[in-house]
Amino acid sequence: MREFIFILILLTISATHAADTKTQFGVGLGTPGGLNLVAKGFINDTPVQFSIGTAGSGLYGLEAGYSFYFDDSSSFRSSQMVVGVIYAEYVNEHNSPNYPYIGVTTTFQWGGFYIEPGLSLTYNRTAGVLPNLQFGFLW
Repeated sequence: MREFIFILILLTISATHAADTKTQFGVGLGTPGGLNLVAKGFINDTPVQFSIGTAGSGLYGLEAGYSFYFDDSSSFRSSQMVVGVIYAEYVNEHNSPNYPYIGVTTTFQWGGFYIEPGLSLTYNRTAGVLPNLQFGFLW
């Protein structure tokens, strides 16, 4: 829960520092938390993004990313490195409620609608591949 609050604070800080016309806020469905609040923008000319969400019933997630490719004139909008954690209040087979991950996602955007597929590696006692998918609207 502390990570959840920390990312919420980061979203607020980034909103105040990224007060330009390229900053976008939105709502998305998918990784990391089910129903997500999304912020994409620039901090000191660095393209970044943050997502925080919940699916209810004790499932929360947060994600931060850095875009290493960005083109706002194309529907293939960006590619980014992401780090995140999915937190489930129930205990899984590894006796840990956290699923931290690191990966790469791409963003396709048409107007306000976006879709963001990707792949991540999770390292919760055993390594595994986590498919990432988020879609929604940005304003």
